[in-house]
Amino acid sequence: MRVRLLGSFDVEGVPERRLGSRKGRTLLKVLALARGVPVSVDRIADVLWGDDQPARPADQVGVLVSRLRGVLGAERIARSDAGYSLVADWLDVEELDDLAAVSAEALATGRLGAARAAAGAALALVRGPLLPDLDGAWIESERATVQAAITRVQRLAVDAAAAAGDHGAAAGLAEQALAGDPYDETVLRSLMAAHLGAGRPASALAAYARVRARLAEDLGVPPTAETEAVYLRALAAADGDGSPGPSAPRTVPAGLVGRAPELATLDSALGEAGGGSGAFVVVEGHAGIGKTTLVSGWTRAAESDAVVLRGQCDELGRDLPLQPVTDALADHLRMIGAERAGALVGDAATALGPVLGPIVGASATVVTDTDAARARLFAALVEVLDRAGGSGPAVLLIEDLHQAGSGTLAWLAFARRRCRHTVLLVTTRPGGARGLDPTHRIELGRSVGMPYPYSWATSAPASSSSAAGAIRCCLPRWLRSRTAWSCPPR
Repeated sequence: MRVRLLGSFDVEGVPERRLGSRKGRTLLKVLALARGVPVSVDRIADVLWGDDQPARPADQVGVLVSRLRGVLGAERIARSDAGYSLVADWLDVEELDDLAAVSAEALATGRLGAARAAAGAALALVRGPLLPDLDGAWIESERATVQAAITRVQRLAVDAAAAAGDHGAAAGLAEQALAGDPYDETVLRSLMAAHLGAGRPASALAAYARVRARLAEDLGVPPTAETEAVYLRALAAADGDGSPGPSAPRTVPAGLVGRAPELATLDSALGEAGGGSGAFVVVEGHAGIGKTTLVSGWTRAAESDAVVLRGQCDELGRDLPLQPVTDALADHLRMIGAERAGALVGDAATALGPVLGPIVGASATVVTDTDAARARLFAALVEVLDRAGGSGPAVLLIEDLHQAGSGTLAWLAFARRRCRHTVLLVTTRPGGARGLDPTHRIELGRSVGMPYPYSWATSAPASSSSAAGAIRCCLPRWLRSRTAWSCPPR
């Protein structure tokens, strides 16, 4: 059961008229606002009747609960010694808090694309104020709590856009936040900084003057010292003394010194996807050579310009259909929230249902092993990935392709010529991408001073007269089938 409280009250799939009288609906709203915590009968009675209590309020509450159970199901409203509680599967106010936490964590760790996606998904839930049809002191306190959560998300969205260098988006988001709270100087400073970053000091000064007038007329206070400091920067920029200089050069992530050619190749691939031609990049090298360090560092930086989805092949997942691709997409859909996930998947939900199941609102079924069914599934994955980046590109990172199943390899060959706005980025050991046709291939070699990694080749003979071969023959059969030992070159 999905319940919405922002903008209007809605129990998904249940018409409002079936929820009974106004008091019955108010009771349901009180329980929903408690987010699963039991609400006492006295509290419910105070909200429903105030000072004009019936003779037996507990009995009246019981009648209302009984009617609601008849519509929603007896298991949806639980009774305990502490009172009544609503058992809901999803609440928009809870989803708002969860997405805010995801956005804050992503912003703190520099994953700007993820931070912006989560904040955007949270803001999409805000269709209006909390239960606008209700009044009274009890609902005002609830509204204040929810508004604080909304303000937090708005600030996160502004900060993430600004950190990504998208000053236009940051300014637009800050203006929306100020419309909700015209006295929020934190947002005002972010708005002014966004205008300054975009080279619009006059707009920064206009925003400052607007809020300063409100503060003086309505609250009788001046702006804080922090706001005045930003104002002075804007004033200097307007006079030509403090205009922002050229952007700072891109910082090379830790561990990637000396990888400038590889980073340039990856940046080029991202540009191709942004231009609508797509790209397929294979990063190849022996174990321990730095493949993961390279792609992890680059994708973290790329999140300011693209949406990044991450998957990894593993030995146990070989028999699962398209395991790394569907894992990456499923993680992304969970992160952006059900509302945006549904819009992103769209008509492809039917084709993706067998591999994504409940995430796209479908029951998991067995995929029919026919060419037509596989083609529909392959095409649906390409379609959704190309939409995942919104107005920008997407990056699908798949690590350890040498452990991929045949379905994943077949899909990559299919998607290679059909993805238009996606960078397909895979890491593999030598020979793991055999038969594929990447647009870019990065072969990582041994850096000076780095010991050559031990070889764990799968093509070594099953037996050997060497000591290493003898040791290998003593290993369990399943381990021998995937591992060979050889000494490092002298």
